Amino acid sequence: MDDNQTPNEPNLGLAEAYQSILDKYSQELAVAAPPELPPEVPLLITPPPSKPNNFFKIIFFFSLLVFLSVLVANVYVFFLAKPASPTAGQPTLIPNPTANVANYCALNDLRYVVDQTFPAQDGCNTCTCLTDLTISCTNNVCPTAGPTKKPVPLTVSSIYPTSGKIGTKVTIYGTGFDKTANNISFTSTGCTFNLTNQPSTDGQKIIITLTQPTDASCSTETAGTYTVSVNNSTKSVKFTITGTTATPSATTTP
Repeated sequence: MDDNQTPNEPNLGLAEAYQSILDKYSQELAVAAPPELPPEVPLLITPPPSKPNNFFKIIFFFSLLVFLSVLVANVYVFFLAKPASPTAGQPTLIPNPTANVANYCALNDLRYVVDQTFPAQDGCNTCTCLTDLTISCTNNVCPTAGPTKKPVPLTVSSIYPTSGKIGTKVTIYGTGFDKTANNISFTSTGCTFNLTNQPSTDGQKIIITLTQPTDASCSTETAGTYTVSVNNSTKSVKFTITGTTATPSATTTP
């Protein structure tokens, strides 16, 4: 060993050798190809599921419900709501026709038989009850000035009812009746009695309660058919007294 050599000289040689190896290795690494990287995988982003639209489904089911409701209603009306037919053996009720058929014309609570002529309310025309039970009147022009209207003639046209017991309410129809005092005569063979001072509100009907005065020329038990006149009228009607037992007042219209 050289006396002039320092003790660290061998270590310097090793360091230089080691550095040389490192440099060489670095050069080899620089020359070598870079390592292959794995291929990039594209990132697939899945969109969130869209919310289903139920509007058309709701419309469909609502229309179906309405259709079924109408169908059920029609089936019920057609099959179940029919009127029940009469059961076997049960008699079918047939309404009876009206027994009494009117055979007169009616006007202002008055009745006129067919072909009967009566004065119109204007005092200058006349009316007639036709066979079809309608009333036909003349159409003369009434005078607006001059003499007063002709008095309405006194007539007795009908009586209702046409029979009854003492105490029955009776209506006599006609024209020309006095408004306050009318004398009504009931006359039959051997019997006559009068009902005096009977009023007429319209001059065309008189409503009385059939009574038999004590001064009658016959017994109060006498029954029969009487000729009825008003104020000694030339026209009269017939009424049959069926007894003397009082009955409840009858209605004055048929």
